[in-house]
Amino acid sequence: AGLNGLTGALWRGLVKWRTADAVEVATPRICRSLPANHPRNSLRQRIAVRSSHPFRRWMYHGIPTVPPAQIVLDLAAGGDLQLVRFALANMDFMRILNESALLNLCHRGVRGSALLRTAIDRPQPLLARVRSPFEVDLIVVCETIGIRVPDDVNVKIAGYPVDAVWWDEHVVVECDGEGNHGTWRQQRRDRGEDIALRTLGFLPIHYAR
Repeated sequence: AGLNGLTGALWRGLVKWRTADAVEVATPRICRSLPANHPRNSLRQRIAVRSSHPFRRWMYHGIPTVPPAQIVLDLAAGGDLQLVRFALANMDFMRILNESALLNLCHRGVRGSALLRTAIDRPQPLLARVRSPFEVDLIVVCETIGIRVPDDVNVKIAGYPVDAVWWDEHVVVECDGEGNHGTWRQQRRDRGEDIALRTLGFLPIHYAR
């Protein structure tokens, strides 16, 4: 058996910021899923078992998973294009992206095949370097409305960390979530960094939600 789907993707670090409703497991054996309150379920979380053809297990930190290509196809079956693009970007960053293996899983009638092909055709390496869903949304919005995506994300300018930068335009964009920018001290820090960036010739722009 091996972890698959969103559980496998979270364990291998292919996706972040999501939570799985159940521990998703694939196995070539005939096994049943277990509810969270089952006496044999020591995890106390629902275990969702899916029958699968025999597969080569990939070990990661001592826990087996299905092959990464199968994990991504399972994600694609969920219909979230940006989640799949994010996973592909992380696979590329980790040097485990194998497009041929992914395409070999895509067939007519196989759930997720069309969306996975679309994701492969729309690579975005910057997604592997973002640190929040807000930053993912920034990149996706730029792509959607035709603005050039940032030249870099999560870099430092003269020692000041910035979320996104367009070097030629000297524009910096900060994606302000309440957790790191909501208090008076955090806002005072942000104003000080803005003044320093303006002194260096950059235009800082803040977006909040």
